[in-house]
Amino acid sequence: MPADERIRVLHLACELGLGGTERALQHLVEGLDPSCFDVRAAGFARLGARAALFAPRGEETVNARR
Repeated sequence: MPADERIRVLHLACELGLGGTERALQHLVEGLDPSCFDVRAAGFARLGARAALFAPRGEETVNARR
């Protein structure tokens, strides 16, 4: 699928810390096919420690508070 036709998905949590909710969010992001989905993960309050785990796969993390 061409990059401009991918479905945009934003996963939003209070922060991307090390808790169970954030772990589930990470698994959801990792499970989406990057050729079909343009995925972003955002931390509303701050990014947190788990944000660095998204980088190896190329998912973008966003601090929504900026």
